[in-house]
Amino acid sequence: MRMSELVSSLGLSIYPIIGLIGFGTAFLFILLRAMHRTRDEMAANAAIPLEDGTRPVSTTSHAPARASTGCADANGSDA
Repeated sequence: MRMSELVSSLGLSIYPIIGLIGFGTAFLFILLRAMHRTRDEMAANAAIPLEDGTRPVSTTSHAPARASTGCADANGSDA
């Protein structure tokens, strides 16, 4: 028996169908979860990249100046 005959007799066509069903289910779950977010949740999630983890982010006042870290940024200035 040749290898191609052996592999073709295994009935592997179910695996792509299972993958497609899993992808569709995950896509729908994520889509529905994103559609049911409130404005407050979206605003809080939008501020996550701006947080440094040391204090809560205030949306009404400006953040104080950061202390110098001793590292130069891309412009060559020490921020």
